[in-house]
Amino acid sequence: MLLAGLPDPGGECWVVGGALRDAWLGRPVHDIDLAVPDPISPVVELLERHTGHNAHTVNQKFASARIVANDYEIDVTPLNGDSIEADLRRRDYCINALAVPLSVVLSGNAQPRDVIADPNALDDLEAGRLRLVSAAALTDDPLRVLRGFRLAAQLQMEPDNACREAWRVHAADLRKTSGERQREELVRWFSLGQLDTGLLQICADAGVLWQLFPALSDSVGCTQNHYHHLDVWDHTLLALRQLDGLLEQLPGPLVEFTGAFSQAMAMQLDGGASVLALTRLSLLLHDVGKPATRRDEANGYVSFIGHQKVGVELVEEDFRRLRFSSAEQDFLHRMIHEHLRLGFYSDNDPLPAKLIYRFIRTLGNATLPQLLHSLADCAAALGSDSEESIQRHISAARQVADNYVNDSHVARPPVLLNGEEIMRLLSLRPGPAVGRYKRAMLEATAEGWISSPQDAREFLAGLAGDTGRELNGG
Repeated sequence: MLLAGLPDPGGECWVVGGALRDAWLGRPVHDIDLAVPDPISPVVELLERHTGHNAHTVNQKFASARIVANDYEIDVTPLNGDSIEADLRRRDYCINALAVPLSVVLSGNAQPRDVIADPNALDDLEAGRLRLVSAAALTDDPLRVLRGFRLAAQLQMEPDNACREAWRVHAADLRKTSGERQREELVRWFSLGQLDTGLLQICADAGVLWQLFPALSDSVGCTQNHYHHLDVWDHTLLALRQLDGLLEQLPGPLVEFTGAFSQAMAMQLDGGASVLALTRLSLLLHDVGKPATRRDEANGYVSFIGHQKVGVELVEEDFRRLRFSSAEQDFLHRMIHEHLRLGFYSDNDPLPAKLIYRFIRTLGNATLPQLLHSLADCAAALGSDSEESIQRHISAARQVADNYVNDSHVARPPVLLNGEEIMRLLSLRPGPAVGRYKRAMLEATAEGWISSPQDAREFLAGLAGDTGRELNGG
């Protein structure tokens, strides 16, 4: 344990909350919360010297500091009240209202009798029940609304009726908390091994989910065309369940790439969110543009033309407000905007090399996650031609994955001429046209039409002379 060997700082210092809860449940402990007398700086400085890592402030309102070291997080917060009993009465959920003197923990002789707890804490831990410590808990810090969903999912606990009603009443108060803190809880929730869509439905019913993504509420009751058997919202929930199924077991043609898919989903982007969390989030939001683009056509068909583009526009401000990093936002935008691409391509079997290249070029590091996203989306449609559509999607996904994982010349064709060489050859100035010619050259290389710099020169010269040729491909 990271605290081993730490000198006892003395005073009324306590290990509280999640570490004790997880230890009681027999779960691994990675986060340690300390409640100490104010000012907290002496304890923080002691921990900095002990761990060799600097602390940073994580909550200005509660003056808490965090040290991240060796896969552990240590949060240090001032005691809330004049005693540990008063502090526990101000905590969020009963299962977190636990405390043991830090001196006892450091001695290595902590026993169950040393635990000071809310009267309901241990009973709730045994029963798998999530209950608020008090009605004031969510008023003190509205972020606890969102944290409650994450805790219920993480610990597989059932929120009681009073808890659910409190979430509903305080849903709008979530907007009083910072986007960074909301994002942190959301990412932690969506990074768990399984995403309980029943809990996600409770989150929607309470109005909490609509506080995070207001446009998503219009998905409820938005009926679709014959390709779907559910409205947009219920389709989305089913797609998320299908994604969890794919993460557990890939379809037979994709099994050989299991390791590559697992590695891709475990990656963290700049900003700290896992690809798994971002893939789930993109799937939650992939059809958010459908209600705004829904049209009843004259022939009775229901269309959603351009919903992927509109969807990105509807949630991009939400992503900024939640302070997702640029890399995370870019990933989410690509996943939502391109979620139809595999389906469009799947009518071709085998896939032409240029389509495989375009998919990988467009999605980049989102290639494998997008394949899972598309398969889950297709499997959740269950419309009139669902079985045939699923098989086409799987076949197309296998061809893309094979080229991507094996780093084929189709996935990453060699650059036969660089931008400067293209400009000299075609007498171009820097600008978008250079990029278009380069993409056309790379696509032709991926297709095997050209394989040398001389081939590329002849190809581009001919392309430049063909004024009717479109260079926008994609």
